[in-house]
Amino acid sequence: MKKRIYLPLFIMGFLFGFVFLFNSEATTIFAEEAPSTVTVSTNVADDPSQSDPTSNTDATNESTDQTTSTEPANSEEENWQYSKSKTATDLDENKESEVTLSLPSAEEKLTTEVAFVLDESNFSDTQDRAMGLLETLKQHADQTGAKVQVDVIGFKRAAYDHGSFDLTTQYDLLREAFKKKNSGGSNIHAGLLLAQQILAKNTAIPDDRKYMILVSDGDTYLYCKDGDYKTPYSRSYIPLDSAGGTAYGGYYDESWYYPSTPYGNNVKRPDTADPTLWDAYLKDVAARNQESNGDAYEYVWNYYDNWKNTKPTSKEFKTQPAVPRSASNMDMAFMYAANVYKDLANKYHCYSVAVQSLNQSDGGHKAFMDYLNGGKTADFDSIQNEILYYLSKGSIVEDYMGYEDGNYDFDLVDPSAIRVVIDNTGTLTTYNAERIKDNHYGFKKNEDGTYDYEVIYVPGNKKDDEHFIWLLNTPVTNFEHVMLKYGVKLIQGQTKPGTYTAYTNTKATLYPVNSEGIKGEAEDFERPMVTYTVKEAVKEPEKTSDQNTSKQDGVKTENSIEKTALCQASASTGYESHEIFWFVILGFSALGMMIISVFRKQKKAQ
Repeated sequence: MKKRIYLPLFIMGFLFGFVFLFNSEATTIFAEEAPSTVTVSTNVADDPSQSDPTSNTDATNESTDQTTSTEPANSEEENWQYSKSKTATDLDENKESEVTLSLPSAEEKLTTEVAFVLDESNFSDTQDRAMGLLETLKQHADQTGAKVQVDVIGFKRAAYDHGSFDLTTQYDLLREAFKKKNSGGSNIHAGLLLAQQILAKNTAIPDDRKYMILVSDGDTYLYCKDGDYKTPYSRSYIPLDSAGGTAYGGYYDESWYYPSTPYGNNVKRPDTADPTLWDAYLKDVAARNQESNGDAYEYVWNYYDNWKNTKPTSKEFKTQPAVPRSASNMDMAFMYAANVYKDLANKYHCYSVAVQSLNQSDGGHKAFMDYLNGGKTADFDSIQNEILYYLSKGSIVEDYMGYEDGNYDFDLVDPSAIRVVIDNTGTLTTYNAERIKDNHYGFKKNEDGTYDYEVIYVPGNKKDDEHFIWLLNTPVTNFEHVMLKYGVKLIQGQTKPGTYTAYTNTKATLYPVNSEGIKGEAEDFERPMVTYTVKEAVKEPEKTSDQNTSKQDGVKTENSIEKTALCQASASTGYESHEIFWFVILGFSALGMMIISVFRKQKKAQ
């Protein structure tokens, strides 16, 4: 009877204990299966929209290894007046990047080229003013270490290259070049042609850092053909052997016939600087020349060497017919000079400075010189400021931190850590922020207590309206880089596996004031962009029950691996008391078997 009782008990205990031990082991393995975890690396990408806007945007506990790129502020090509740049460093392990605004662009070399085109018949009256301009530029170049190349071009009947000089190291040679003279004729067109060739030579200097200054009384009656600045051309209404004391094709050739008066449909030569009138006149000159086949009467103006030769020979000359729809030598000289000046002005900064003619009676065409200068009078003081100053005081930069709803969010790290750095051709000077009041900081303090630069931080809602305003209270010269450096942090990004991009700023805009104090059109900076990759999680190794029980309840974290561990611990703790109970059952079953065995042996012995 006892054998029948103990044996079923043993079999049941053994089976139930084995099943529940296996079931507990299976529960622990399931609990260790983890979802994806997040790591972050970056590569350059073009489209921030490839991220999933519906996914969870909490980016905590990410690790980073990033690179950055930039894209133009607008898809269409920008025609900027002001050079500028904005860059950002790679995101570090704290998801932070250093952003740099630079005025002018950080990549732009601070080398300037100034070409003087000098009318050698009358320039002596303005030599002191021109040298005063160069002296001021030299002082700033000496202070900043900037390189300024000065080209000296003279013209009379042809153009003459007097050399190119370093303003700082070759100043004495430059002064001597200004004094050189040539005689015979007046050919503005030749001087401008040579300037065009010289300015195109040095491709290491950007076109927007090249300047051409034409200095003349505006008297011109010779021109060139096919870009040859060494060979002057003219035409004449004077019959051969009839000129007397008048120079053929010279300044007074129009005394024989003057077509630029209101003959029929002819457009009068303007006596003011009105650009509309001059444009109409020069257009009519081109039409008259074509209608009269005027080019057939051109000849090389190669006489008048110290007035030894007073007239051309019949082999090289034929008189131009005096008909109303024709163009004189002076008409053509104005037209050719204006055309080349416009070509130069489309590439470089150009100025036309009118000076007093030495021909006090009837010389000088100031109206033409002012027309070339856009219809206004140029002077050396205004030219000096335009060459020297990149921006005037009162210019402003407004910069919004990067944000895209449901995608990413950058915050300014610490406004008090913003700094201004001035780069004088490799020599860096840093100015740290000084608190003026809450969220208002100054940089480079002056003796009167004012600051050259200020930053006003506007936190807003720390999302799409978080920005700062950079105030430039002093001019920025063309001989230095002025940079603003600050930190941003990616506080929100994507967590689903994939590759994403994010702009460090939504928009940064320059509101410029030029050297004349005139506000210009707003211009946007480029936007730096970082690219990051969210990778699929690597499965965690399985943990034993003892390791699971070491986890404590009540751990609060957003990390997916820690959540799994918490689940693991809970699963292990829920079945622990059942495992002890079935171990006890197994023990009693084994003890029952031993008692049965002993009882049977005693019975056989009896």
